[in-house]
Amino acid sequence: MVAVVLRDHDIGWLTPSPTWGDFGALGAASEREAFLRPAILRFAHDAFMEELHAALAYVPEKLGEWRAIPETWEKPMPAPPSATAPAQREPVSLLSVRLSRQAAQRTALTTGAPAPRGALQPSTGEAAAPLKLYQPVQQRHYLVAASLVCRTPGLPDRRIDAGKQERGAYVLRRIVPPAGENAPSAEVETWDEYAFVAGADGGTWQRVKSAADGSARTLVPGEERLPLFPIGFDELSGRKRRLLAGLIPVGRREAYVNADVQAAQDSAATTSGASEAPADPRLLLFQMRVTAPWSELVEQSLDEAGRVEASGTPASDALQRLARAREQAQTVSWYVLLDFERFLHDHLPSVWDVLAGNRSRSLLKDEEETLLHWLERVVLHVSLRSSLSLDNLLAVLQHLARDPSIGEGLEQVDIPYDQGSPSAGWPEFRFPLADAGANGPFPFSVDGTALSGHTGSREDVLAKTDDALAELVNHVDAALPPGEGARLPEIKVPSNPNVDTRAAWFAIRCVYERPNCGPFDPPVLSEPTEPFQMASFFDPDAPARAVRIPMPLDVSPAGLRKFSKSATLQISDMLCGQLKRIRKMTLGDLVLSVLPWPFHKDLPDPSGAQPCKKGGNPLGMFCSLSIPIVTLCALVLMIIIVSLFDVFFRWLPYLFMCLPIPGLKGKRP
Repeated sequence: MVAVVLRDHDIGWLTPSPTWGDFGALGAASEREAFLRPAILRFAHDAFMEELHAALAYVPEKLGEWRAIPETWEKPMPAPPSATAPAQREPVSLLSVRLSRQAAQRTALTTGAPAPRGALQPSTGEAAAPLKLYQPVQQRHYLVAASLVCRTPGLPDRRIDAGKQERGAYVLRRIVPPAGENAPSAEVETWDEYAFVAGADGGTWQRVKSAADGSARTLVPGEERLPLFPIGFDELSGRKRRLLAGLIPVGRREAYVNADVQAAQDSAATTSGASEAPADPRLLLFQMRVTAPWSELVEQSLDEAGRVEASGTPASDALQRLARAREQAQTVSWYVLLDFERFLHDHLPSVWDVLAGNRSRSLLKDEEETLLHWLERVVLHVSLRSSLSLDNLLAVLQHLARDPSIGEGLEQVDIPYDQGSPSAGWPEFRFPLADAGANGPFPFSVDGTALSGHTGSREDVLAKTDDALAELVNHVDAALPPGEGARLPEIKVPSNPNVDTRAAWFAIRCVYERPNCGPFDPPVLSEPTEPFQMASFFDPDAPARAVRIPMPLDVSPAGLRKFSKSATLQISDMLCGQLKRIRKMTLGDLVLSVLPWPFHKDLPDPSGAQPCKKGGNPLGMFCSLSIPIVTLCALVLMIIIVSLFDVFFRWLPYLFMCLPIPGLKGKRP
């Protein structure tokens, strides 16, 4: 018995049919590759759909002029010559258009000049630049366009039968170099290709193929499909044709670029079934709240000690600056210790129960006991021990766990810490995690090994800091119980942090699906488009829309008082006290603060400002202003700040340029 399987003729994706006349001999590899690729069309204004419909209605053979090429705001892509108000042209007969095209072809043949191609070809310098797509806010819109045809003589359009659940779409693929390259090379086909699979957390990139796999003409389950819409047009021969186009969502660049890229497993790992475990978000939370601010505090204390030593200020001024730096370091230390104690309460309940006196230490696991032993080894310098004799880190955490009023006071205190006369709410004990004085940025020791900032260079101190905090992180990681534990804040841990998001490359494949045909007719995927990048919102190469902010014409008191006070600022009593303290500063204080010694004088410290009022309504004041007046004040403030910065950086001429307007003059005084 012979089984005969009747198959439909082949279906394929080609570049848009209106641009087929732009190609020469398809025997050349470059021409054939471009002929099989979907095209990316670029539009430089918001009425891009009207322009596309007008181009297909009047000059479809010129559609290649809209092909996207590399451009910047300094060297923009030339505007398509056929885009000069095509919608306003008078309708012409099909015969006249056909005759004019034949005349142009005869002229090219008699003169020996090649027929003009519709696509704008980049210059030699532009060819090396990457193709970068800009966002709609930068006044750029991009469409991917292709033709779905049957591979029969004449390449007729393939009809998509929506009644049979057939559909045309396109997928966005991310291409990643397999060997750590940062730009597409000539062998871009060998790059790994990833599909975007949407999910509750925003989506991930899953690998479709690599250099070893070969083809990528498959869809990943759950891969995001973006829609294509049909556009009909008439050829010069009178035949009606259709192309499929879709808007490229460049505005979603951050969602695509920051999505996790699935780590590529080598053959050995795949065979053995082993894979790298994802990072524990609890450990990242501990680093964000404890070790990272602790390390930053050490570095700030070290820098402050170096500035005081290099400034050559008198001893009294130096002691005052060190005292202020110590107060700030102690304030940060209290809140870091409080976050440490609360982390133990939420994620290491057994360890916290021992600190609170609710469990015996002998019942702990070995990893938990190792963590407590490390905390006990961190001993404060003898000259900085408080009256409560909290000489080690373990005793401090025990004190916080057994006295909840300390944490409540730290959450409600509204007066800056003053070592001379501390106000209510600040703890009575002192345990600085860093010190700018003679004890160095690490004012304690671990097993008798002093971590002092004055026993080595700055790099040595920072290296000791990293080693000590890394040891603490390792102990916490080992002691964390399995499972999620308490509810965590929204912390997103990247699965592959080694991928450079600044140089993300993408490509598009068009898809034709016939789900009712089953496995005999799988989805038809096109060749990938030219690799491109998506510009960020603040890309320096991006064009910019014109921004016009109207300012008040009459800035006299009589003119400004006409505006309605429609902007109200609500200021708390604490911020009100700070503003009143800052208002006492004069221009002389600003000048003296930038002069060297002996003329230097620090700005008045606003940390001692008292709230405007206590009790009752926490709002200190309401400031009602007019929107035009606020805009005018912002302009004046910007000019002042930029002028001050220009004294040091000399970049004022690159910021803005003012042009005179003929016939517009200010009032005479």
